[in-house]
Amino acid sequence: MKITSLWIVKAAGAVFALAAANPAAAEWISGKDEEGLPFAYVVNESRNLFGQWCNKEVDACFWVLATQRGCETGSDVPGVINTEKGSAAISMQCLATTTLDGKLYHRLVLSPFDTVRTALQGQKRIALAMPMQDVSFAVLRFNTTGADAAIGRMESAVRIYFNTNKKSTKDQSL
Repeated sequence: MKITSLWIVKAAGAVFALAAANPAAAEWISGKDEEGLPFAYVVNESRNLFGQWCNKEVDACFWVLATQRGCETGSDVPGVINTEKGSAAISMQCLATTTLDGKLYHRLVLSPFDTVRTALQGQKRIALAMPMQDVSFAVLRFNTTGADAAIGRMESAVRIYFNTNKKSTKDQSL
C-alpha cells in the first residue's frame, strides 16, 4: 500500500520532536501523541529513530525509520532486517523529509508489518540495511532491549483506541 506523507507529518511530528530532545535514549519509549494515538520508538547513537506510529485516517499502524541517510521521496527501497535469529527481506517506502534539531531526516515506512514485528520479538539488537545510490549499503543498528514491553503497551493502547473510535468496518493492521 502506498502511504501518503501527510499523515506521518501530522501523526508523528510531536513524537519526532520529543525524540530529538532525547537523542541517545537507547531505551524504547511508548506513549500517546496529542490526538491520543499510541507510539513506541527508540533512538540510536547516530540519532536515527525507529518505531511504530499509528494513523487514524487509515486505521493502521506502521513501522517507521527516520534517518539522515537520503532517499528519494516516493521511492520504494529494498531492505533487510537482521537479528540474532535470522534475517528477512523488507521494503521501505520513502516519505517526505522533516527537519529535526536543524537536521534533515528522511522517513521510511517499513513493510511487511508482521515481518518487522516478528523480527523484534525477544531480541536485544536489530540491524536494518538498505542500498544507497553511491553503490554502498547503509546499516542502521538499534537497541531492542525493552521493545517487547513498549510495543506490548502500545498494542494494548491501539486496540483500545481503535475499538473506542471505530467508525467503519475497514480492515486494519495492529
